[in-house]
Amino acid sequence: MSKVKSCVVIVHLFLFYCSTSSSSAQQLVYKVEYHSDSIGYMTATRSTSGQTTTYELVSKAKLKFLMSFDLYSHYMAEFEDNSLTTASSKNYLNDKKQSVCDVKWADGRYIINVDDEQRTENTPIRQSIASMYFEKPLSSNIFSEKYGAFCSVLKVNSDKYELNKPDNRKNTYYFKNGICEKVEIDLKMATIFLVRIK
Repeated sequence: MSKVKSCVVIVHLFLFYCSTSSSSAQQLVYKVEYHSDSIGYMTATRSTSGQTTTYELVSKAKLKFLMSFDLYSHYMAEFEDNSLTTASSKNYLNDKKQSVCDVKWADGRYIINVDDEQRTENTPIRQSIASMYFEKPLSSNIFSEKYGAFCSVLKVNSDKYELNKPDNRKNTYYFKNGICEKVEIDLKMATIFLVRIK
């Protein structure tokens, strides 16, 4: 089975899962594109229970150059009364851990563990990368679950925003009716796109 056909099958399986999952959650599905080829998928989920809203991103993709690169990432952010209480991220390349971040609110501050380093943050966190798929940036700084830090955001126009990452690369987000429709992701190895299909 070809790479494109395999990705189409995976996406259809996820669409079936989405249609049978709890109606209390909203889920968006994106295909991952490289040079117009489908190389994987990403799901973005928002679920609400009382005053708690949880966001989750799960993505899988395979890039092929001289070697094959399997990419996997999982982001989670939980908000209570519009303030972040806990967040995490895991990123893997070819099944090897590349980065891990855990964030928890405790004693009036955030305890942030990024890989083997710990730091604190006192600034309230109202929005994160995971939540941005469901709403436009609310300020000029968005918290990254991957880096455990704020990233600056530039509003290009009413539906286009550029996010500056700590590695000096930019991701560009495109919105339609308040929902993220497409993301251009600048990675070290390539530029890939997330294109919403559901």
